[in-house]
Amino acid sequence: MYRAVRAGRRHPLLIACAAGLAITGASSGAALAGSPYTVAVTVAPSQIPLHGVATVTASGNSANLSRLRVFLNRTALCQLTAAGDAAIATDVLLIKATVVHAYTKARAFGGKFAGNHLVCAYLTSVPPPSPTLLRAHASAPFVVG
Repeated sequence: MYRAVRAGRRHPLLIACAAGLAITGASSGAALAGSPYTVAVTVAPSQIPLHGVATVTASGNSANLSRLRVFLNRTALCQLTAAGDAAIATDVLLIKATVVHAYTKARAFGGKFAGNHLVCAYLTSVPPPSPTLLRAHASAPFVVG
């Protein structure tokens, strides 16, 4: 025999399940609101003497496997893609890594040329798809001299 539930009455277990789903949905919605792919890059110190040493640090988050490339640009601005930066003869590849989830990569370098410079970071998809998709990019200025 089945028991009918009156329309005005709520079952406590149903209320608890609905509340749990609402909370789970709200928290997953908040996670989806931000980008699943991020990269930030810093140079410390941002002002170094000629032949001094600085450290570049790239950090962020990648929802799945990605390629991280960080270039030292001494004569050009950051390009639209990592391939664009790689094509500039005077650019130096400082960091080359595959990353997933939260990541931090760092590398020390020497200030060989006086002037204003940039460090450019690119987070791209791992092929396929082809061509490689840019997921995030960032830059940081620094001064030598």
